[in-house]
Formats: sequence, C-alpha cells, structure tokens
Amino acid sequence: MKSYRRYDRPNVHSGNRNSTAKVARLLLPWRTLCRTAAPVFFIASFFCAAPLFPARAYTFIAEPPYTWPDGNVSMVLKLGSAGRNLLDGNTSWDEVARQALSTWNPYVGAIQFAPTTQSPGVGSDGDQLNQAFFSSTVYGRGPLRWSGGQLLCDLRRVALHEFGHVLGLAHPDQAGQTVSAIMNSIISDLDALAYDDITGAEALYPLQAPIITTEPQSQTALAGSTVTFSVVVSGSEPLSYQWRLNGVNIPGATSASYTISNAQPTQAGDYTVVVSNAAETITSAAALLTVNAPPSITSQPQSQVTTAGNSVMFSVGADGTAPFTYQWYRSNSSIAGATAASYTIGAAKASDAGGYKVRVSNSAGSVDSVVATLTVQYPPVITAQPQSLAVNIGATGTFTVVASGIPDPTYQWEFNGVSIPGATSSSFTRDNVQPADAGNYTVVASNSAGAVTSQVAVLGVNQPLSITLTAPTNGAVLLSVSGPAVKNLTIYASPDLLNWLPIVTKTNAQGTLQYTDTAAGSFTRRFYKATAE
Repeated sequence: MKSYRRYDRPNVHSGNRNSTAKVARLLLPWRTLCRTAAPVFFIASFFCAAPLFPARAYTFIAEPPYTWPDGNVSMVLKLGSAGRNLLDGNTSWDEVARQALSTWNPYVGAIQFAPTTQSPGVGSDGDQLNQAFFSSTVYGRGPLRWSGGQLLCDLRRVALHEFGHVLGLAHPDQAGQTVSAIMNSIISDLDALAYDDITGAEALYPLQAPIITTEPQSQTALAGSTVTFSVVVSGSEPLSYQWRLNGVNIPGATSASYTISNAQPTQAGDYTVVVSNAAETITSAAALLTVNAPPSITSQPQSQVTTAGNSVMFSVGADGTAPFTYQWYRSNSSIAGATAASYTIGAAKASDAGGYKVRVSNSAGSVDSVVATLTVQYPPVITAQPQSLAVNIGATGTFTVVASGIPDPTYQWEFNGVSIPGATSSSFTRDNVQPADAGNYTVVASNSAGAVTSQVAVLGVNQPLSITLTAPTNGAVLLSVSGPAVKNLTIYASPDLLNWLPIVTKTNAQGTLQYTDTAAGSFTRRFYKATAE
C-alpha cells in the first residue's frame, strides 16, 4: 500500500485582522489558538511520502490549549470547482466539507460547526468571516485510485485533518509514532476519526453535563387558557428534552418549553422535564399545574308545591374546582344566611312563595341556577255557612257558602249526602221547589291542600194550608188546621168576609192546629181562615 507524507500548508483564513498561528487553522474569529509570527494564509498541497511511521498520542497546538467558546461556530465554505473527480463520483465538494465538519461535532462538547456556503473567492483579513478555502488542485487520499483512466481525489480526509487543526489539535511528534490517526502528519488510507483524534477533541472540548439554571415554575390557570412551562439549561449540545406529566412522557413534548393551548382540569398535575446530552441525563424539579374550572350546575333546584306549615328544601349540585361558595335568592333578593348547597324553609307560609335560585362561585367564576318556584297552599276554610230556608212549592230556594284557600277552592253541593250533578259553584239554587226537594243540603269546598264540608242547611217546602170544621156541638165548632211546619199558625174569623179577627195563634205548631170556637153559636154565620208564618 502506498502512503503519503502530508505537509500542512492549507489555504485557511480567519476573520480576525490580527490573528496569527503556527499551524493550519480555519476558524479563529476575534481570537487565536496560539500566537506566533506565522502568516495568516496557507497553501495546502500533499505529496507522496515514505510508508506510515508509528505515532504517539494526540497533542495540542499550545499549552494550555486555546479553544472555541461554547455555541455554534459558523463556517463559510468557499470551494473552487473540482480539478479532479471525487472518490465517490457524485458527492459535491460542499457536501464533503459539511460531512467532515459534522464528523467532529459529536466529540467537541458545547461547540458545534455550522457550515454555510459562498461562491469561491479569496478571504480578506478582518472580514469577520470564518472561511475555508480549497483550490481545485487539492487532493490527498492515499493510495490514489484510478477509474477509467481518471485520478479520483478524496477531499474528505483533507477536510477532516484541517478541521482538527481548527479545533486546536496539532500533529503528534513524527518520531516514534505508534498510532494511526487523522491528525498524524504521516498518513495512510484512513478517512475516519481514530481513537486518538476523538480523545484529543474531547480533551479540548469536554462534554458539559446539563445543568438546569431556571426550573419550570408552578402555575395556576383557568380552564381553557394557555399555559407554558419552560426550562433553561446549560451544558454541551445537543440537548434533548422530554416533558412528563406525573412521571409519564408527553408525546411530542421534546423542546425546552411545553405549551398547553386549552388547559383542562384533567391536565393538572406535576410537570417535569428530562434533559439529556451525551454526558448525563437529569430531571427538573416538579412544577405543579393547577387548573381552576369555573363552576357548572349539575343538578338544578326543583320547583315545589307544599302545604302551609310543611318543611321545604331546595338543593343544587355543582362541578368545577372546589371550594365553592353559595348564595340563595328569592325573587332576586339575597336570603341572609342561605350560603350552603341547600336551603331549607322550616314551616312554609304564604309569604315564602316565589322564585328561588342559587349562585355558585369559585376562584374561576360563578354561575346562577335556574329559578325554582315555591307554591305554598292553604286548605279551604268556610267563613260563611249555608243557611236553612223554607219555600213554598214552586218557589226558588238558594244556598250560599263563602270559603277561602290557596289555591282557590272548588265546590260540590250534596243533597242528603249525594252529590248534585253540576252543582259546583259557591252557591246552589233549586228552582220550582217541590216537596221532594226538602231535606239536608251541604257543600264540600276543596283544593289540592285539602277539603272541608259545610254544616247542614235544611230546605223546607211549605205545604198549602187546609182547614176543616166539625159540626157544632152545643154551639161550638171544632177547627183543624194542617200546613207546613212553620213557627206560627193563626186562625182568623169573620162574620162578613171583610173584617177578620184572629181568634187563636199557635207557636211552633209543626204544621197542625186544632181549636174549638165556643163563640160560634152566637153568630148566625161565621167564616174562618188560617195563616202560616
């Protein structure tokens, strides 16, 4: 196998006008790795050399080594058109350079190469750009290879080596070399970083374990609002993040902040973030998310109908974030002391009737229940009883009752205990009274709270008066009067049907009266009549 000695004079440039170095380097903005009198620009060319010599472990450009500060190191690539075909036959020079930069990135801790590309050109001192130049004549992989009579060039090895110098790695001593490494000044067919290359880079840029400098903070939010947790971490890039809720990974929550766009009570809990890099994995302190949901009514108070004197209770069920406060209202006026989930009226009265509602509140808001109506009923009370009466046959007789109650009572009149069809008002009238209509009349006043029956009112039907005479005995006449059971029966006598004189009156006659007119013999003629009162 052929080998090649590589004499490092690469075409590199720093944007720092005052920058100098004794070895090749590509990126030195505003600082130098080692200050010497060497020129800023170099030309890289590689020639055939003796076979590979042993090498010792990595060395640094200066003691103590100068290194890049943490963060991205922007690298502007200015590559000329290829004078030779690349080894892979297709890959562009730009892509090969990017691959070389990215090959070093996993081993250089908190700094990271970030390549950009510009058109070919010569850098100028102090232009504040970190630029890498490779001319179209650069080649370097050994042994050289041919394909179809063409020489194939390998830019990757050249770039890997020179970017190692950029990081601050020097050539190991050429005498007594015992290892094969990209950074050796004597090279072989090697185009990947070796152990000593990696060890040197990690020594210059040791990985920094992640350190949380700002922990995620506990928060209290309203349901439906947006909540963001964030963490600030120092340490070697790349850093990875995984947010957790109550110890369970949240899918997709893999950045330094986590946003909940529509927070709900089910998302309340302890939020932590696991931060990792190649050095270590750490977990943040827990940040408690409290999501306050405004109250919602789950069970509305119900309208009720009760009888005066009974106990009544209204109640409400609510959901949301506890604790809740309650205030009951009647007809939109707050009820003093009615501040629980239920409200009880010990003995309902008419003044308690009305509309009741409750307002439920918590730290997130308030909500009013529907209005529940309380109706307080009173059973009927008769304030004026129907009165007994007596009427003549064919006349009209009317009974009347006065009753009160809530709601207003209805009526049903009864005759001798049997309901009278259609007799459903506060008064009842018998037209064309007949003897069969005589008897006991009552009325039942009722509502949903109860019923009451009136006292008995008697309807009497006056019978026509009749008077009979018995033949005189010893000049006396026996008079018999029958008629209605009235208080008073009176018999009148007249000699001429014009002048009438009462001759007898019987009180509480109960419809019969007998009287012997002993004076009848004194008259040649005598007329009699009777009246009932």
